[in-house]
Formats: sequence, C-alpha cells, structure tokens
Amino acid sequence: MLNKKIEFKGQSSLVILFLIVCVISIVAVFFVVLRDRVPNFREPAPPNPIAPNPIEVPPVLPDSTEIINNFETPPLTEKYNWEQAYAAEDDFDFYIWYDNRYKRNSRTGEGEVQQLEFNGRLNKISLSKLDKTSLFEGYNVFVETYINELKKLGWEENTSYGDYFIMGINADGINAKVRGLVKKEEEYISTVVVAANYESNFSESPEEGIVVNCPCDLTLKVFMGDPLNLDLLSGN
Repeated sequence: MLNKKIEFKGQSSLVILFLIVCVISIVAVFFVVLRDRVPNFREPAPPNPIAPNPIEVPPVLPDSTEIINNFETPPLTEKYNWEQAYAAEDDFDFYIWYDNRYKRNSRTGEGEVQQLEFNGRLNKISLSKLDKTSLFEGYNVFVETYINELKKLGWEENTSYGDYFIMGINADGINAKVRGLVKKEEEYISTVVVAANYESNFSESPEEGIVVNCPCDLTLKVFMGDPLNLDLLSGN
C-alpha cells in the first residue's frame, strides 16, 4: 500500500510539471502572435550613440561679382522709350557727397565735405509739348514712385562707413530736381540718381504765384553708378 501511494505521488508531480510547461508554451505563443499583429508594438530602441563633433567648415566669402549683383534696381517704366546715353558726355556730373563728421577737425569742429564721382549707365528720355497732366506724371509721379521702389530694395538717402557720413545728391529748383540714393554692400558703394527738368513759359500773379504754362518739354534721367570701393573715400 505504501508503495502505491509513493507511485501515485510521483505521477502527480509529473502531471503538474507537464501542465506548467504547457502553460508557459501557450503564453509564449500568445506573446509572439500579439507582437506580430499589433502594428504599434515595437521593442524598445537602443539608445542613440553619441554623435561626434561636426567638422567646422570655414565660411565662403562672396567674390566681387556677387557683391556687384546685390546692387539691384527696379525696372524702368515701359511708358517711356528710354535711350541709353554716355554718362561721361552728359552735362550733369553724377556723384555722392561725404564728410568725415565722425572724425572732426579739432580746430574747426567741422567735417570736410567732398565729392566722389561715378561712372555708370545713364538712361534718359526727352518729351516734347506736354500738357500739365503729362508734365505732372513725369516730373512728380515717376520720380517719386521710382525713388520709393529703390528704397524697398535697400537704397537709402544716406549711410555711414567708418568715420564718414555719405549721402546722395538732393536738390530742387523752380523747374528741376535731383534725387540721389546710395547703397553699401560689403566694401563697395553705389548710387542711383533720378533727375528731371522741364522748360516752360512761366508767369506770376499775386493770387497764384508762379504759374507753369504748357505745352512744356520734359527731360528725365536715371543714372545707375558702377560700384566703387569704399577705400576711395580716404584716398580723396
């Protein structure tokens, strides 16, 4: 009888062990199936390795042609048939004013005003027998509109460089006006000058003052200077 109990107890242990193995196998199979069917299931990714320090690349400095291309100007209106002319042969000198006001003379306390002349492209148009409306459109509307378009592209009435204050030409008369802007790029500077003058028979009255009598003749000029090195300011 005792031998039978011991044999029965040994058989029970084998059954229990077999059941445990089956349960573990079922759980393992279920885990594998679940991993394959669930799309968002991912095993934890290993930590990213520490990236080495990037190689320092020296900056590429722009060459002179890239600098010159930065002096962009708006296109001229197609309303007028512009003609290209030689700026050197024109009766007007195209230049900028500058002074060393940031390094004043200790005796006078005043900056020395000088001029720097430019070569460049000159576009001009001469219009004859204009009425007052057409004269106003050319003399006022075109000039001021073109100046505003230049300012949108970074052109300014004045700028500075080192000890120097730099400004474009700006002058007005009874029947003429000149508007000049400047732009500085790296060690270069350029200018755009817009000039207008007209010929008319003027009359004057106490009520209206000076009166423009048309038909009138109008001349428009747009000069675009070739960039010059700013070192020329100290060399003059």
